Order: sequence, then C-alpha cells, then structure tokens
Amino acid sequence: MVVAKGLHKLKFDQELISTVTSHISSKGLISRLQELYEELSSVDPDSLDISSVTSVKDQLVHKKLLKNTNSGIQTLTACCLSDILRIYAPDAPYNAQQLSDIFKLFFHTMKHLNNTDNGYHNLQMYLISRLSEVRSIVLITDLPNSDALTQQIFNIFYDLVSSDGLPSRVVPLISDILTEIISESNSVPHQTLKLILNKFLTNNKSLSKFGTTVPGYKLSLSICNSNIDRMARLITQFFSEIIYDCTKGDDNTEEDIISEQGLSQLKKLHMLAIELWKNVPELLSSVMGLVDNELDADDETVRDLATKTIGDIIAVPNSRMNFVEKHSDTYVNWIKKPLDRSPTIRSSWLMSLNKII
Repeated sequence: MVVAKGLHKLKFDQELISTVTSHISSKGLISRLQELYEELSSVDPDSLDISSVTSVKDQLVHKKLLKNTNSGIQTLTACCLSDILRIYAPDAPYNAQQLSDIFKLFFHTMKHLNNTDNGYHNLQMYLISRLSEVRSIVLITDLPNSDALTQQIFNIFYDLVSSDGLPSRVVPLISDILTEIISESNSVPHQTLKLILNKFLTNNKSLSKFGTTVPGYKLSLSICNSNIDRMARLITQFFSEIIYDCTKGDDNTEEDIISEQGLSQLKKLHMLAIELWKNVPELLSSVMGLVDNELDADDETVRDLATKTIGDIIAVPNSRMNFVEKHSDTYVNWIKKPLDRSPTIRSSWLMSLNKII
C-alpha cells in the first residue's frame, strides 16, 4: 500500500500477543512471526512509513515474546528485533531496560551458532549477520549495565570459537562485532580484557608443546590489530594497575616487599609483554615506559625481571617493529645493566645478550 510521499506501509497487521479473549497457539505465533520476519528483512528503511511499524515494534518487546521458552519464537523474535533496530538506526526506539532485554535475547539466541542441526541455525546466522552489518551492537555501550553485557557477549563468543561445530564463516562476524564493542566502549571490563590477552599466553604454551594455536587466539589477534590505539591505552592501564598492586607491598610494613603471589603475577605480566611484542608490538607503545621504570627499581627482583624481559623482546626474530629505534630510551637504559650493582642482574643481562647474538 502506497501512502503520502511515496512511502510504503508495513503490510503485516496481525497481533503477536495472546490475550484472554484472543489466544494464539505457539504454532500460530511462529507462523505470524515468520511472516513478519520475512517482510521486515526485505524492508528498505528509506521507503517505509515508519509509523506503520509502531505496533509490531512495541509488541516485539513484550515479555511474552522476549521471555518465551519456545526456541522458534525466541529466534524469530530476535531476528525481527534486529531489523527493527536496522529500520530505526541510528536511534533505537526503546528505553535502556528494553534494549538490555533485547540484547540478552540476542546473546541467548547466538549461543547456539555451533549447533548447525538445531533447526533454526539459518535464522541465527541471519541475526549475527544483521548485528555485524548494521553495527547495532554498539548500543550496548551506552546502557547502564554495559560492562555486564560486554563481558557476557565476549564470554559467549570466545566459548563459541573454542567449541566444535562452529561454521568458519561465523568467526569474521564475531570478530567484527567484538571489535566494534571495543572501539565504541568508554571502558572495558577487567575480566574481558584478561580474556582477550590470556589467549596470547596460552597460545605460546600450546605452540611450544604441541605446535598448534589455541582456539580464540586468532580472535584476540584480530581484535587487537583492529583496535591498536584503543587497545594500547587499555593495556597500558592494565599493566600499570597490576604492577602497582604487585609492588606496593604490605600496608603494615614500611618497605615495599613483593609477595610470592605478587612476584608470580608480575612474571606472568612480563611474559604477556613478550607475547604481545611478538604479535602486536604497537600495543606496548606506552607499556615500555613502565618497564623502563622497573629497570631502575630499588627492588632487585623487579630490576632483574625487567632486564630479562627487555632482553627477550629484543631477541624476538622478525618483529615488525624495531625495538632499538622505537624505544631508544629504554634500550639505552637496558644497555647500562652490566654496570648494575647487583651481580644477579649483570649475569641476567649477559644471558640475554647471548639470546640476542
């Protein structure tokens, strides 16, 4: 039907919510949602009379649809909502609580992407494709519970790429979505950042023992390479906080004495720095300033760890960044370590030099 200014109205005019006087069976509701999905999926927002969508837009966020236990109803509702967000983009026609419920439904639906025989896999593929294409996922970054939603979707997607049965064509879509979240978020939860970064450590262990990469490593690599400036800032803060926590010592003592647990964390952090240098050295642009400070630390253990770490980084073959040129101040400081008052550190420097030569 054509209306004023050549805009078309949505043809779908059926009810989606059961009432006492008008009951809709699950089978009947699936049929109606399928019809709505097919029409919405082909709609051109520029030629649509937006007012004709108001009724279905409001019905789709009813709890009887969002909380429905029927997989078909859940999946079709999610697909329809993904197109509602596309039609109204860039402004979502829902409040914060409604959007939070919508994305929780999206996440629940996409958890099944690794099961290609579940009967609704084509619709689940449609959903993740829409989220990647329209970039509606960025809406979660402005919600009050954005940290919780961010951590949830990262956990779900990393579990998916680590599972059997996930079609290879899904992985680039997952990468696009997670990259978009990192790019647009004001903050990234600590646990989410750890999830991304830990893949570099576990991948190194896997390569050393089995010669294979771990699931999720390539996803982390893609996210980091696509958000170098953003990730570099996040990683600098991440390193700074952990170094402070590890070296601040006991509040009951006057001296900063590193505990065994703190030293273990600090060693793991330096191992991460080496792995990041191997994979995305640009991420350490500011972190090297922190390691440089460690070279001059009062604590011999910290100085020794920093000396070994810089040596291992310089020894990395075929790095796409020249350490001596990019971090000349840190290099000059490291070169002075043969003059350190500690024989342990002088010995560590010589051992590092052997690796480099």
